[in-house]
Amino acid sequence: METPTGAPLPTAPKPRIALTVVTDPPGAAAVLDGRPIGQTPILSLPVPPSEKAVLELSRRGVRGRIETIALTKDLEVTYKLVATSVVVIVDSRPPGATVSEGGETLGVTPFEWHAPSGQTASLKFAKKGYRSVEQSVTVQEGAELSAVLKKARSGGGRRKRADRFRPSSSVDAAHPPKKGPKIPTFGD
Repeated sequence: METPTGAPLPTAPKPRIALTVVTDPPGAAAVLDGRPIGQTPILSLPVPPSEKAVLELSRRGVRGRIETIALTKDLEVTYKLVATSVVVIVDSRPPGATVSEGGETLGVTPFEWHAPSGQTASLKFAKKGYRSVEQSVTVQEGAELSAVLKKARSGGGRRKRADRFRPSSSVDAAHPPKKGPKIPTFGD
């Protein structure tokens, strides 16, 4: 169509739908109909209407999610993303150390720990007669974690200097104070 002057008629703007995508945990890569649209949370993104749009969500350490959504009006969607679990081999030298995270016992070495992928954990290795060791690990497929524990010092270790000497004020019959030269005083 043309105007009376022969110029083309302005076309109406294509309608847009406002799409909001939120995930728990946040930070998932979002792809709509094969085109990346950003990382969650995505707030009021203008997208073309569609009866069947495919929304793909992916994030390291969580199971991917594919949803078919209808973009016929403004839409807000929230998805809980499930962490993937991987097996981490946990060991120590010597074996038999109790391993804990945040005060919760995970097992006694050697053992397989089923942990959420992508998580960073601080694990404490403890065994009677040995010094405790803390190690951090980022959980990923095929991870192995091993700690070397060193023997704790026994009670017969080196004494502190203060324990080797008697205080000067202690007097007993077995150790009388040393007599020094007599110092003359006035009036004797």
